[in-house]
Amino acid sequence: MIVTLEDIASGLHSGNLIFHENTPCPIDFGRCGYGHILYDMAGPLVEPTPIQRKMVIDGYEIVDRLEGEYVRRLECFFIKFMIENATTLLILMKSLFCRRMYTTLKNSGGGNSMENMISHQILCYMKQLNTMEVLPESGLRRNSIYYNLITSINHTIALLISGSYDEVALFINRAYREIDEIHFLETTYIELCREYLRALTEYLEDNKLLSSNGQNLLKMKK
Repeated sequence: MIVTLEDIASGLHSGNLIFHENTPCPIDFGRCGYGHILYDMAGPLVEPTPIQRKMVIDGYEIVDRLEGEYVRRLECFFIKFMIENATTLLILMKSLFCRRMYTTLKNSGGGNSMENMISHQILCYMKQLNTMEVLPESGLRRNSIYYNLITSINHTIALLISGSYDEVALFINRAYREIDEIHFLETTYIELCREYLRALTEYLEDNKLLSSNGQNLLKMKK
């Protein structure tokens, strides 16, 4: 039977598992604390295939039976684990982007002109769009109607940080197409998507970051 709160490792994933004679052994208990046991189960489920995930759960139930609405709760912790790692990655990518942009501006004699940097507004949208409070429920599942839109939005984030501006325009176009064709309910997520896409489009155009191909992709939407 599940004990709701107990000591957990808070970081059980492939990078924190070593094997001794085919037996997995957890390491690195730097985040060890008091929490829900299902959070520790969510980490190992991120990387495996769906079939392997079932094997992990079946293996756990050999030791301790899972009862009640554990599937729903486990899904919530699974998404939480993914978002926590995505937020950490976004902070890292932002730092790397700023360093890369500073070097580019310095070499081109552009100083620290904020017109050439990603605006604070766009960075705020990037963070908001990937919070648990805003993301649609089950939106990260492949069979969700939101999945293609979420994928397109997050592609724009990664491509913008990498400086692949024409490809950003491509996924702006795809995101708009999803919004137009699916006719989503006007949730906070959809509203933020519209605002983010408008701000991102203006940023690309105002800073003349697109080739003629990228400009044509944006014109297709207009």
